[in-house]
Amino acid sequence: MKKSLKSSLQLLTTVSILGASFAAAPIGNLSVTGFSANTVLAQQSDEARERKTRRTPAMRAPAFRKLEAAQKAMEEKNYVLAEEELEDLATMRGLNGYEEAMMWNYKAFLYYELEDMPKAINAYEMVLQQPSIPVALEDSIRFQVAQLYFATEQYEKSLEYLAEWFKYQEEPGAIPYIFEGQAYYALGRYDEALEPISKAIQLTIDAGQPVKENWYQLLMTIHYENKDFPAVRDVLEILITNWPKPAYWLQLSGIYAEVEDEEKQLATMEVAYQLGYLSKKMHYQSMAQLYLYHSVPIKAALVVEQGFEAEVLEKDEENYTLLSNAYINAKEFRKAIPPLRQAASLSEEGELSIRLGQVYMERDMWGESVDAIQQGIRKGELDREDQAYMLLGMAYFNNDQLSEAKDAFKRAARDRRSRSQANQWANYIDREDNRRRQLARAMAEN
Repeated sequence: MKKSLKSSLQLLTTVSILGASFAAAPIGNLSVTGFSANTVLAQQSDEARERKTRRTPAMRAPAFRKLEAAQKAMEEKNYVLAEEELEDLATMRGLNGYEEAMMWNYKAFLYYELEDMPKAINAYEMVLQQPSIPVALEDSIRFQVAQLYFATEQYEKSLEYLAEWFKYQEEPGAIPYIFEGQAYYALGRYDEALEPISKAIQLTIDAGQPVKENWYQLLMTIHYENKDFPAVRDVLEILITNWPKPAYWLQLSGIYAEVEDEEKQLATMEVAYQLGYLSKKMHYQSMAQLYLYHSVPIKAALVVEQGFEAEVLEKDEENYTLLSNAYINAKEFRKAIPPLRQAASLSEEGELSIRLGQVYMERDMWGESVDAIQQGIRKGELDREDQAYMLLGMAYFNNDQLSEAKDAFKRAARDRRSRSQANQWANYIDREDNRRRQLARAMAEN
């Protein structure tokens, strides 16, 4: 910003002097020319007419020499001397409006260089209070003040000066509209920010010029703040076409989720994955969860394994659980056991141990299932303790521990939700126990 302000200041230091010895004499960035305007349009407002007919008084040699000396001191970064020269100019008798305006203009530049923004703003405002300054100077300084108020986070004041500046610009171009939109955005007035940003982009397109990437970024952010996700999607599709950066692919996938376009959400995320754009924990987890949601669990497991290898995913309860879920959904129970066992050992609650017991049951590993379910019950914090006892009873039964199985089913029967099924199992165990005893007696008699 400082570089652009300085360039603008250099453009504003145009003075006029009468007298042959000073006419059109260049002094560094200070050039000497005359300002006048005579055209008056009959139907214009008084204010517009005044601007068209405004005459600028000439700058006299003594004032010019002080400005020249102040400029030279500033170029040499001798700001103390520069301020002294300008103070000397301020004490001169009979300064005309243009001379006083240029004095304040140079003071503003000096204060800006000294990074004293309040004084710089005040000095510029003093320029605007002087009568008969060149219209070009007035417009440029008004825009400059708008920028300084923006830089000091006084956005309302910035917008006031910008609105006044816009009144006199027939073709302001795209940049001022971007500036206006940024000020509204900084104030959180997103609806008002949308119009100037959109206008700047359209002006640029109509002119056959390339639109800046950060303009689209600002437009996208405004739409996002307004919760207009279809519009966010449209802007992201432009961004990804012209600047196919990893962040845009990942953001677009998320926005497709917001607009419930699940197929494109998966496709976009998968492109990012194939291009190697996954770099954060949330990226790997989102990709794995998307594969799970779309019934491609083996790919989900692969993503988590790769996350572990890349050391992006921590080997913690959350990610071990995600990996085990992927293998369970893929019916790869043998592969599901190690990560689920790790997750269960890291968890302070019993649910994962119960789930581990179920996976052991799928593998007919009844003794291991009993141990895992018992551990889960001991840890507690179960959604359905009765169901845990039902599973424990079945594991005991298949491990040929009928007495323990019956006790487990009796515990399950304490909850009315499992009572009927648990009692059926308990009765079945009684019958089975009786059958076995009778068979044993018969074999003993023979």
